Amino acid sequence: MIEQYKKVRNRLNLKPRYIRIFEFRHGIDDKPHTLKESGKMFNISPERVRQIIARVLYELEKLIK
Repeated sequence: MIEQYKKVRNRLNLKPRYIRIFEFRHGIDDKPHTLKESGKMFNISPERVRQIIARVLYELEKLIK
């Protein structure tokens, strides 16, 4: 599944930062991190991380439909 994601991520119409946050949170190239850890890493709130993840997932869903 990660390989499939890597193939389509360049087609996502999102800010590069959103992609980095999504990949950090879900451990695409490393281990997964919590919302709190992700927020600290990117200097944003855990709630904002959750919102960004939701946006990325929405865009991914649009690509596969």
